[in-house]
Amino acid sequence: PVYKAPAAMPLAYNWSGFYIGANIGYGWGDSKSGLVDFYDPAFAGSIPGHSYDMNGVIGGGQIGYNQQFGNTVFGLEADFSGTGMKGSVTDPVFGYTATSSIDWLSTVRGRLGLTFDRSMVYATGGVAIGRVKNKLDDIYGADVITTTSTTTHVGWTIGAGIETALSPNWSVRAEYLYVDLGSENNNHYEPNPPGWSQISYDSSVTASIARVGVNYKF
Repeated sequence: PVYKAPAAMPLAYNWSGFYIGANIGYGWGDSKSGLVDFYDPAFAGSIPGHSYDMNGVIGGGQIGYNQQFGNTVFGLEADFSGTGMKGSVTDPVFGYTATSSIDWLSTVRGRLGLTFDRSMVYATGGVAIGRVKNKLDDIYGADVITTTSTTTHVGWTIGAGIETALSPNWSVRAEYLYVDLGSENNNHYEPNPPGWSQISYDSSVTASIARVGVNYKF
């Protein structure tokens, strides 16, 4: 009798290698300020700060490397994104308006994944760096004194995602990140005839980010 050899089983997808990609999503978060110290011709002293929402579109690119061992994937990824996240609040007593925005956000994260052939679920975490712009519009008589400062916040991030390979080189993914950019001091100084204004306070920023992306593996 003649026996036909069984067809070869297709090889499982290999996630090992360098990759580069792009992403887009939406971010929402919270900006908190501590006591606000005012020094200007109209007022000198401390008043309570505020907590207010920030939200907006976020998008950018990422680069990374994965190494697969069995069904486990270890990886390292860095990304950089521009953001439209912004929010503001007006103090009902003193009348000043505080506005915060995140100009850009970057993370460097480790990834630990579990594969199911062409799909992988993963946890991720690491360092987050963001450029935060703060502005206060302070009413002085009939004038509005605007003071601004821009600070670089360094904090941490943690999240999870799922990625699916569409071909040997291309994959798509969905990801969630929680970002805590820590607290930084904001010291605004602005000369405004006939006087000047100096405002100092600590601000902290946290955010949640949901995004989708595409990767090309070399």
